[in-house]
Amino acid sequence: MRRLAVIVLALVACHGHAVDLTLLIGYTVSGDFENVDSNTEVQVDETPNYAIAIDFPYRERPDQRLGLYLSRQNTTFSDDAGLSDSDLSITHLQFTAMTLWPHLRWEPFILLGVGAVYYSPSDNSLQNLTRLSAQVAGGVNYKLTDKVLLRAGARWVPTFFDGNGAAFCDGGCSLGVSGTVWSQVVVDTGVQFRF
Repeated sequence: MRRLAVIVLALVACHGHAVDLTLLIGYTVSGDFENVDSNTEVQVDETPNYAIAIDFPYRERPDQRLGLYLSRQNTTFSDDAGLSDSDLSITHLQFTAMTLWPHLRWEPFILLGVGAVYYSPSDNSLQNLTRLSAQVAGGVNYKLTDKVLLRAGARWVPTFFDGNGAAFCDGGCSLGVSGTVWSQVVVDTGVQFRF
């Protein structure tokens, strides 16, 4: 995490064009996992998540940006999981591409991202897990000044599984995922600094 912060700060310092640094807080609704033994749904609690994004203009085009998105959510599995410790942390790191449509103080945008998600369950019977993830997002920035903006948006964040049922273990585990895509929807707001 510290290395990533150093890299981001170095990129901001060396970049000659406007760079956006956005701090976000969001509310996350997640899909269900399943208890394979009892064939019941295992919910993931709806909790806040926190994110930071850094975006750079693409080839002298201020309306198109490439960037990095890092988010963290601390949540819990429902009791149906049958775990002694139900805590779960979810961390996304993605490369993003954004298009803005500036008009006066408003900047509507759409954003696409792809990267990885890291699941870290606290229960000893479960293993940490890394999977491919993506996002489709949209929202709007509002310029308070040329250097400070407010952001509001929503994003769909799918995680891709191999469809074998087990999610956090190789075998002998009752926690799995139904299908090949597990989804999260995030509604977030934040403040953006333009350097």
